[in-house]
Amino acid sequence: MRILKKALKVIGALLLFLVVLVAFLLWWTHPKRPVDGLFVREAGPGVFKFRDIPQGRVLSADDVEGYARKLLSGMTVQQKVLQMSGDTALWDLIKLVTIEKGKYNDYPITAGRDARLLIPPIAFSDGPRGVAMNHSTAFPVAMARGASWDRELQRRFGDVVAKEIRAQGGNLWGGVCVNLLRHPSWGRAQETLGEDPYLLGELSVASMEAVQAHNVMACAKHYALNSIEETRTKVDARVDERTLREVYLPHFRRLAEADVASFMSAYNKVNGDYCGESRHLLREILKEEWAYRGFVMSDFFAGV
Repeated sequence: MRILKKALKVIGALLLFLVVLVAFLLWWTHPKRPVDGLFVREAGPGVFKFRDIPQGRVLSADDVEGYARKLLSGMTVQQKVLQMSGDTALWDLIKLVTIEKGKYNDYPITAGRDARLLIPPIAFSDGPRGVAMNHSTAFPVAMARGASWDRELQRRFGDVVAKEIRAQGGNLWGGVCVNLLRHPSWGRAQETLGEDPYLLGELSVASMEAVQAHNVMACAKHYALNSIEETRTKVDARVDERTLREVYLPHFRRLAEADVASFMSAYNKVNGDYCGESRHLLREILKEEWAYRGFVMSDFFAGV
């Protein structure tokens, strides 16, 4: 009996040690630990922080640029790099695919938090049937709304989406899906507004402007030529330049010129290059030709 008690104590101690070790490893391997870890403290009084930006008034583009540069001036290279990645720890990913399987995006998915400079995170919620998080309205699918040819309906939809996403702690809506329906195997056909570039552009801008009027960022996706689901991480969409510009890009350009806050690059390749790494799509067309000032985010797990 005494030996059994000692054995149980040893086993208990080992289990406790393993739990502590796993917790330590999860904390230590968290990529955002240098900017959002347990021991990260606010920078001193001489460093410009996010809360130093004036509140309660609309900032001009020049104001935003100036304050962003002030924040960047107080950052190390490591902080700048970490600013461009998600805040999700390994444990959160494990929960997403095991414990909470089937409950995708019940809460905002965050990125870019910096505890030292008090930069709040981007808080993403998916779409496009409304807001993907709990307690949200499931509207008619985008394809059905697109069939109405009604800009005002899209504005009313965007207005409610923005209110619901803010009420649940989000500030970035991934619901402006403007993929051009071309392939019969695209399982997400209902997520887009139709198969005409002009219709896609006009209706998507209407909902985007309504969303962003509530200080919620909208995301145009998936840039570009994403029109099949099962092989979307492998397929290489081959297209000539004229077809690309006349058929597959006008609606994205319409959103860029209307100042949509962000773009999401697609999983697929275009003419041999993955969209998330395409100099032609991201740099030459989006940033240089269209003079787009917003940010580009990759699609999720296999986006880069």
